[in-house]
Amino acid sequence: MKVGETSMQATKDKCDQDLHENGVQEGSEELVLPDDLKECHTLIVALRDLLLEKDSLLSSREADLQRLKNHLQDLLRSKYGRMTEKIHPDQLVIFAKDLLDRQAGQPGSSDQGPSPLTSPGKQHKHGGGGRNPLPESILPIDKDYYPDIQICSCCGKELTEIGVEITEQLDYVPANFKRIRHIVHKFSCQGCHKGVQEGKKPEQIHSGGMPTEGVLAQLITAKHVDHSPLERQCNTYARQGVHLSVSTMGRWMRMSAEAMRPIVERMHKLVLLCKLLEADESPFDFLDKKRPLKKIKQGYFWAYYGDDDYPYVVFDFQVDRSKERPMKFLTGFDGYLLTDGYGGYLWYDQAKSLNCNVHCRRYFEKAKKANNKEAGFALAIYQKLYEIEDRIRDLPEEQRLKIRQEEAVPLLEKFHAWLVEKKRTEPPKTLLGIAINYALERWEKLIRYTTSGFLKIDTNLVENSIRPHAITRKNCLFAGSEDGGETAAIHASIVNTCKRLGINPFEYIKDVLTRLGANPTSDIDELIPGRWKPAPPS
Repeated sequence: MKVGETSMQATKDKCDQDLHENGVQEGSEELVLPDDLKECHTLIVALRDLLLEKDSLLSSREADLQRLKNHLQDLLRSKYGRMTEKIHPDQLVIFAKDLLDRQAGQPGSSDQGPSPLTSPGKQHKHGGGGRNPLPESILPIDKDYYPDIQICSCCGKELTEIGVEITEQLDYVPANFKRIRHIVHKFSCQGCHKGVQEGKKPEQIHSGGMPTEGVLAQLITAKHVDHSPLERQCNTYARQGVHLSVSTMGRWMRMSAEAMRPIVERMHKLVLLCKLLEADESPFDFLDKKRPLKKIKQGYFWAYYGDDDYPYVVFDFQVDRSKERPMKFLTGFDGYLLTDGYGGYLWYDQAKSLNCNVHCRRYFEKAKKANNKEAGFALAIYQKLYEIEDRIRDLPEEQRLKIRQEEAVPLLEKFHAWLVEKKRTEPPKTLLGIAINYALERWEKLIRYTTSGFLKIDTNLVENSIRPHAITRKNCLFAGSEDGGETAAIHASIVNTCKRLGINPFEYIKDVLTRLGANPTSDIDELIPGRWKPAPPS
């Protein structure tokens, strides 16, 4: 029995005892009330307490029921509903008055364009989607079509060509494996029979292994760009007559990761020089053979997204989510750290810590979907804040800071006052109450982006870089070992940095592995994505 029910039962027993002492027998047809006024007052107070206790218990049960309904709706929405968080501006127009009142009297407020809660309609294309021209890098294969009869049917003269009509189509030929035979020719002197001269085979990252750099680059790209597990790649290659085992391909992946480890380690040192570094983490299971029973253990990929000066994405695989993991990785870092609200980053300098506003907004978005109209005000504020960010994205840092101070800060002040006011009346365990408490607890970190032009309002960039990893995780299920997770982190760092910089990952990996094999002492700074230049065609 719960505590509330125990108290209610005790009150009921006391009331029954008072009724019994005053001559009211249980089950009697006639209700006999006491004649003494003091005893009547005692009876009335006992009945009042009983009713109040009952009302309190019912209210608590209704609140619990509403929370369970909200959680159920959230789970159903996450599994079957639309993932987008966008809300049409017209749905928030009822909150426009408060925002417009704030802008009234501000210099230039009448020239700010459309309403803060509405945006210009999208320009839709009419007609078909068009056809993009085929890239010039694809060599054309010409197929000429001549008329069967080139003699005029009227006069019998030979026809003269007056023009051509060219149309292009895109064809696909499945990738073909090549069998490369390295034939080293040896020569010796037949006169003195001293000394042997032989051709020199190019060095590679492995000594006499089967895969070329192109095969290694394909394995890595297929897994971390196309999210195809090694098992699936085995089946693909088997259809072309090439039978490889998963263990063999796993060794090749590890070998290539070890060769490129110095590049990722250099990228790690460079991102520590960033003025702003975004961080996030995502779970990834791995097989731990040391565990006696349950072999699958949950590890984590920690992602670190550098700024524009050092545009690298570095992944770090660790066996848990403890704060010691980012503490070790970020040793020597002295810039601003932008994260979500996870407590594993609380050890960092709080004066240089920022929190993501998208994570905060999601709590209010959940409350809005649970039919809590009060949350619409917070969403309206965030809509205006992001309209400001979209408008100033390409401006210099000084102008971004100036506009944030003039436009975003007053909105945030109004938002904070609303949060403080609502906290007094909103129960803390409702979805809106949870959102309010989340925002107030992290308020200084949420608004710190307005203090500098180079700071960002959210962690969308690092989240976008780690999102493809979730697809790989779903397809691969788990890593074969802790070393397998470390291998995946090295490859993911290379691939995601290439994607960020617009570099073809396959071409980059193939070229870098070739150079590292030919010259293991190559200058690593020249091989880092962004500084790397493709080798001239041979």
